[in-house]
Amino acid sequence: MMRSLHYAPIAGGLVLALTGCGGDGGGIGGPNLNVAAIEVFAGDAQSEPRGSQLGQALVVKATDDQGDPVSGVTVDWTVSSGSGLLSSSSSQTNSRGEASVNFTLSLLPGQSTVTASVSGVTQEASFTANATDPGPITVTVDMSGIAFRAPLGGDDITIKLGDTVEWVNRDGVAHTATSTSSPAGGASFDSSLLGTGGSFSFTPAVVGTWVYFCEVHPAQMRDARITVVQ
Repeated sequence: MMRSLHYAPIAGGLVLALTGCGGDGGGIGGPNLNVAAIEVFAGDAQSEPRGSQLGQALVVKATDDQGDPVSGVTVDWTVSSGSGLLSSSSSQTNSRGEASVNFTLSLLPGQSTVTASVSGVTQEASFTANATDPGPITVTVDMSGIAFRAPLGGDDITIKLGDTVEWVNRDGVAHTATSTSSPAGGASFDSSLLGTGGSFSFTPAVVGTWVYFCEVHPAQMRDARITVVQ
């Protein structure tokens, strides 16, 4: 039996429409392939060191009311508890009805929950991921596109006492990482000019928050923050 998929626009989004072509021996038009369920297929309950990407992608499977896979379905992904970075906020199911996403763990130890959902389907699929603490780590902040780019997005990071922050210049112009404020008892820092490929590291010695900027691009690269917790 052959079936074709098409998307029909409606207010606020798209609806997945399905047209049956021919029969399958079980009745005219065949079964209804609208999504009835979404479930965890692979990748649940993983543990990796904090700040690292999980070794296995998070995978869900969408099925119709007869348990058959449905392709071309948009699955929405959210971090529903804890923190971390998804490689995408949505993905589509393949011919096996599977959709996947990668997840990078929080810079702090603890458990996060990722939820997958499909519009119009009440049931959701949830994954847990545990960020373990291997001891002090180095967190890299890229200088790219005239911006500070932290590993979990944005330009702010929260790290543990004992961790090191490393700035790496990926741009074709010089940058600095220069603190403008620091907590009581905390040292200030200044990388001086970093050319392309240059790097600078700083290991905070106290808990608190540092604010920093780039002396070369003060309008675009400013008010970035490092927050250190015990």
